[in-house]
Amino acid sequence: MRILFIDDDEILHRTIGDFLEKHGYEVIYAYSGKNGLDLFSENKIDLVITDIFLPDYGGIKVLKIIKELDECAEVIFITGYGDLQTARSAVRYGASEYLLKPIDLTELLTCIENTEAYKSEVLSKGNQVEEILNVTKQNL
Repeated sequence: MRILFIDDDEILHRTIGDFLEKHGYEVIYAYSGKNGLDLFSENKIDLVITDIFLPDYGGIKVLKIIKELDECAEVIFITGYGDLQTARSAVRYGASEYLLKPIDLTELLTCIENTEAYKSEVLSKGNQVEEILNVTKQNL
C-alpha cells in the first residue's frame, strides 16, 4: 500500500514514516498541501494521511480536491487542534478517520488496516456486481 503523508512537521514525518515503512507500507512525503496534491496527481496513492493545518492549503481544502480527483480516495486526518466543527467538516467531506496529535502509532496502524480491509471489501463487492452484470448481459 502506498501512503501519501502530508504534514509540515519533519520530525513527525520521520517518526510516522519510519513506523509505517517498518510495517511494510511505502510512504511518500509532502510538506505542504500544494506539494501533496501534486504528488497525489502524479502517483498511484492508496491512502492519504494529512494534517488539518498546513502552511498553504487547509486540510479540508486538500480533502475536497483529492475527492474531486478520486472520489474513492481514503483520507485520514491528523491534528493537534481537535475541535468538533473541524471533525464534522472532515467527515462531511469524506475523511475516513480523524486522529489527534500526539499520534498513537498503534491506533494509526489500526486505522490504516481498517481502511485497507474496507477498500478490499468494496472492491470485492464491486467485482461481484460486475460479474453478475456480465452474466446477465450474456443471458439476454
